Amino acid sequence: MKKHLHFVLIFLLTATAIKAEEAGSLMLEIEGETFEFPLDAPQSDWSNYGSAARPYFSVNIYSRPTDEETWARFKQFTLGFEYSAKQVTTSEASLTKVRDDKLARFFGKDGLSVTVETAEINDEFLTLSGTVSGDLGFSKNYGREIDQTDQIPVSGTFSVTLGPVEYSGNREMNRFALFLWLLVLPSFGAAQQVTGTITSDARTWYLTRLDGQSKSGWSGDEQTAIVTMFGHATDSTIKELQGALTIQFYLFEPMGARFVNEVDIVYYEDAAKGAYVTKGHGDGSIIQLEDVRLDGEIISLQGRFDVTLLFTDDFGATLDTDDTRQFSGRFNVTLTQEVKN
Repeated sequence: MKKHLHFVLIFLLTATAIKAEEAGSLMLEIEGETFEFPLDAPQSDWSNYGSAARPYFSVNIYSRPTDEETWARFKQFTLGFEYSAKQVTTSEASLTKVRDDKLARFFGKDGLSVTVETAEINDEFLTLSGTVSGDLGFSKNYGREIDQTDQIPVSGTFSVTLGPVEYSGNREMNRFALFLWLLVLPSFGAAQQVTGTITSDARTWYLTRLDGQSKSGWSGDEQTAIVTMFGHATDSTIKELQGALTIQFYLFEPMGARFVNEVDIVYYEDAAKGAYVTKGHGDGSIIQLEDVRLDGEIISLQGRFDVTLLFTDDFGATLDTDDTRQFSGRFNVTLTQEVKN
């Protein structure tokens, strides 16, 4: 029988001199066993679109295990919801699991039961605690279609403190923030080492570093890396969006199994009109890694990609399946961990 989604929210607005920090964890029972998923703070955030009288919150909680035994079985658990006028408007959870030496993703939407027991605002930080439970179904396309016959039961508690979203708007808008808001993109500091190219069909895009600044880099650690390759049409700019090609993806276990997940590729053929993007967060099979080397803050990657991109002029809310671009190419890059200015 389906569990129905319900939220209980208690918002406490307080003023305090103690500065909050992003932290916390989820304790989850998965298939009868209990695991801890610490908060992945750089990927988690919240947005406050409302007021104290009429709160409207958007919350994104990303977590991943840090102990080796749990990490060998699970890579990530996410929980997100929006709250407005004392009602939850959207909500979903996902679990990334290793199955048959491949990554399998499970999603839950209508079948979730979530209770937020406390929510306290401290300056720009939001501290939440509560429970989550439901059956997450296997999906090949990031939750658009969920196989309810292949499910994993998940239940547990969460207690987290979240920082604000980096850019205004929801997470899907952030994904395409480059589209209109290039000037507010972070650049990375003088220690940044960026070299390499992306090539496809006799075209070349350049990962550039000028005056110690770059739009390319990576973040994370030896377990999970988030790779960003910002390919410019020329080798003499770090700000020109016209004609640029960007590739971003999660890389689990860079020096081990090399699982690639959540691939976003964007091509700005005519930046004034829109962009060509992957459908949803592209499947990891888009990227084929041939060599990965991690030496302290430096990561070097060689590989290839094969993808069909769809046109959008509204930050990916709608995609034109009749207007596409096909890319089949290679990349050979060296990046330094990001230090945001």
